[in-house]
Amino acid sequence: LAVLWLLTRRLRELRTSMNEFRAGDRAQRASVRGNDEVAALAQDFNYLAETVVAQVGRIRRSDRMRREMISNISHDLRTPVASLRGYLETCLAKDSGLSPEQRQDYLQSALRSTDRLGRLIDDLFELSKLESGEIRPQMEQFPVAELVSDVVQKFRLQAEKRGVNLQARVPSGCTEVQGDIGLLERVLDNLVD
Repeated sequence: LAVLWLLTRRLRELRTSMNEFRAGDRAQRASVRGNDEVAALAQDFNYLAETVVAQVGRIRRSDRMRREMISNISHDLRTPVASLRGYLETCLAKDSGLSPEQRQDYLQSALRSTDRLGRLIDDLFELSKLESGEIRPQMEQFPVAELVSDVVQKFRLQAEKRGVNLQARVPSGCTEVQGDIGLLERVLDNLVD
């Protein structure tokens, strides 16, 4: 019995480590002694424990990022909805007291808010398609300076109307990059907008 107890001691230690890990002690690892099957089993357990801890960490980070994203999206959606509501309530409350130009101005502002809301919803839809793998980036080589210049040119008139000086400063030697030009243009559009 003593010999059997000595022979199975390392298995009992491994089982204890596994039970402690299962009970929530994520730092628990098995001691690896020797070069036999029990040592190989202990190494496999340690590898599995490291993998589980790493995956739990990734899931927690992903969950935290998802909560932050939902909070940001809620804030971004609330702004155009509040603006739209305000313009429509003003039109209803001051219906007879508004000049045709004022009414037109309020309705144009409400329309801009619905456009912004539509763009945000489209962005959410595209994000969900990207996360689910429905959209695969179409990688190609292209000059990044041209893309940046195109985006700046697209927004220059809007920026000037708002009194903003919009310029592109691309470092010299910045040549071509590999990426999905459509998705990168969308990122730049969103940042500049």
